[in-house]
Amino acid sequence: MGIDASTVKVTLDGADRELVCTIESVLVMNRAYGGMQKMFDQIQAMDIEAMVLVLQAGLGEIGAKSTEELIGKVFKTGLINVRPALAQFVLLAASGGVLSPDDEEPADDGEPGKT
Repeated sequence: MGIDASTVKVTLDGADRELVCTIESVLVMNRAYGGMQKMFDQIQAMDIEAMVLVLQAGLGEIGAKSTEELIGKVFKTGLINVRPALAQFVLLAASGGVLSPDDEEPADDGEPGKT
């Protein structure tokens, strides 16, 4: 049995935000990169445009103004610092908003600066 975890917290430029998993957010991410696996791969590669798209999908803030603002916040926060929450959100979305207990924290992939 999975855990109902339809949201993921992310900190951007010192402010906590909540990404909400909805069918709309899944469709936005899926369409942008041709599938959720490809979306996940772009997040792991720290593609800033993919990161912003995931944020927009999860925050429900699609639009040019949102894109410009979020790019600055992701950059200022650090792509490497934002990546774990976004990866977790993409996995959550791919699993229909429910994660197994083992999926609660994304795996540490040997990120620089982490022990």
